[in-house]
Amino acid sequence: MKKITSNIACFISGVIIASTVGAMAASYTATENTFPIKVNGQNVQMEGYNIEGSTYFKLRDIGDKMGFDVGFENGIIYVGEVPVTNTAQNETGPIEISVANSGEKTKGGFSIYKDGNSIEYFLLTDVNSMMLDIKQNKFDMWIVSWTDDKTYWRMEYINVTDDYMWNNDLVYALNGGRLYVSNGKYYIKCDDFQTIIPEIGTKNGKPNEKYEIVKDSKEHNK
Repeated sequence: MKKITSNIACFISGVIIASTVGAMAASYTATENTFPIKVNGQNVQMEGYNIEGSTYFKLRDIGDKMGFDVGFENGIIYVGEVPVTNTAQNETGPIEISVANSGEKTKGGFSIYKDGNSIEYFLLTDVNSMMLDIKQNKFDMWIVSWTDDKTYWRMEYINVTDDYMWNNDLVYALNGGRLYVSNGKYYIKCDDFQTIIPEIGTKNGKPNEKYEIVKDSKEHNK
């Protein structure tokens, strides 16, 4: 759990109060924020909206960028210290959930699925289809996979040296979060995917340093 300092707590309180006032007042037109954003002097990518001259951000996005937790449990929004949900029966393997297609789509065309607490998920196969379209040359590939016990999903970068994925030489991976299952289909949290998106990309033929090698065949070392 992460705790937040008093100045951040005051800032978040202002965001929550402003949001509440807006909800009770008349409808407003929201436009996309076009201004650059810096957190502690560092440029960050974060979706924001301009409403009546004020800029608004998603509370969870602010938490991700500023280093504190945001959670929703039993109808309560938690900021800073989020209670641990009892998932002892799911210490390994995907977590069972019940979701339905909300009818909403992201700008990228992903269908959004929601559970009873309005937590948003993507269908893993949808995300994987999109990642397969990201290629910097004919010898690399991005896919969404999972750990052997299907506890976590992960983003994999594959250096394919012989045009056959199943004979690839080098595989890097970065864990993206817990894997969920509903009616035999696998899902990932939208927020988890948004967090990992900035990590996608290569330099000198390799992904960034956060990725670990999960397969390095003998042929690659020759």
